[in-house]
Amino acid sequence: MSPILLFFNFLSQFFFFFNYFWGYCTSIFLELWIGLQMLNNFNQFFSVFSICSTRTTFNTLTILNPQHFKISHYILKHSFLFQNPSFVDLFSTDKPSKTFRFSVTTVFRVKNFSVINFFSVNLKASLPVCPSISNLYFGSSWAEREAFDFYGIYFTENFDLRRILTDYGFDGFPIRKDFPLSGYTQIRYDDSVRRIVVEPIELLQEYRVFDFKSPWTQI
Repeated sequence: MSPILLFFNFLSQFFFFFNYFWGYCTSIFLELWIGLQMLNNFNQFFSVFSICSTRTTFNTLTILNPQHFKISHYILKHSFLFQNPSFVDLFSTDKPSKTFRFSVTTVFRVKNFSVINFFSVNLKASLPVCPSISNLYFGSSWAEREAFDFYGIYFTENFDLRRILTDYGFDGFPIRKDFPLSGYTQIRYDDSVRRIVVEPIELLQEYRVFDFKSPWTQI
């Protein structure tokens, strides 16, 4: 290869890595600046509730704006104030009577100090969207998929947001309070086609067999 081609190849690789490094540093400095602003105005971003027991301290931080959900966890992971806690769980709740119907809560534990931190955010029923933290804590990916599968909460920037526990083509979100207990479809084996079929649910009385006779009456 000629020296000119080697020189241009070196320039292209240099500018590629320079742009990548510059973009990465810019995003890091921007997130740190936002984090410092959030810490300086803590009461405007969080609502804190704490319970202290004999062995463990439980801290609940309610994030007031869902857009600050990811940056709050970024601060949680990189700030020395939180002592680098380990991710435990992510779960959701449904309260249909409230305007902010859904809530997403993450659980973290600080082993050295026996502290459990809960980060919670409330989401509107019309727009249940929450930023994903799967690129910060890889263990949250499956928990986010479970919340999406059961509650219909969409996590932006999740690299694999698919249903995880329900069947393919499942209609609805089964853990929501307005989901019927019987569901919308039923699965049975059809002898005529010799396979399992999915069809709209039918609760017919003739298929139910009731036996009220007790075997203990003959003793």
